[in-house]
Amino acid sequence: MGDGDHISVFTLERLVAGELGGEVGRGVEEHLAGCALCERRHQELQRDQQRFVTELPYAAFRVEHERRRVAAVRRRRWRWAWLAPAAVAAAGLVAVWVPDPESGDRLKGPGVALSMVDAAGRPIGSGAALAPGATVQLSYDAGDHGYLALVGADERGAVEVYYPEGSARMGPVPDGARGRFPFALQLDEGRGVERFFLVVADGPEELAPLVVAARAVAGPRLRDAATLPLPEGWAQVSVWLEKPGVW
Repeated sequence: MGDGDHISVFTLERLVAGELGGEVGRGVEEHLAGCALCERRHQELQRDQQRFVTELPYAAFRVEHERRRVAAVRRRRWRWAWLAPAAVAAAGLVAVWVPDPESGDRLKGPGVALSMVDAAGRPIGSGAALAPGATVQLSYDAGDHGYLALVGADERGAVEVYYPEGSARMGPVPDGARGRFPFALQLDEGRGVERFFLVVADGPEELAPLVVAARAVAGPRLRDAATLPLPEGWAQVSVWLEKPGVW
């Protein structure tokens, strides 16, 4: 999501990671050519990526290996290509390994799960206390559902749609139903609770009801808001983090 007339950091990370192509990628490139602020952010992310691959040779090898694997997948015309290691490298992170989503918080019945790891690939339990600036990466299990969305809410009342980006509807689940989201999240300076909701459905449902529901629980009640009031037939699960006031 953008900041006014500027390109979001998340989108710039995807550009550096090689995830943007076609008209979307060309549109971002055209914007960078005329926007000094966004181009400066873009160059900073490129420098971060270079430091990452220079200082962590094995991680760089893993990133290149994943890039080549995804290119081969695209040549076979699979529907989706997941670029989590490349996106993580673009953000200057080291989260290369992601644990099995079975370790995440799970709903009984639908087989839906959401789990987290930190920048070193260590599992993070729901309710963990992390300082601003910490990074997390999330993995999902969509069960038998065909579409999903990831939405975040915090104690200050902010709501963010992390996946799918720039769409009014849920995105299709990649082949296999289980995997990791193609980005890492860095916690901002705001103190308090942040909760991530994984919501799945059988069709490309509109995101508006999900955003409205997330806004209804964002704020002081968020710590206890494990579920959202959603339409019948949607399944969900959530995990949360706390950024303490003193660390």
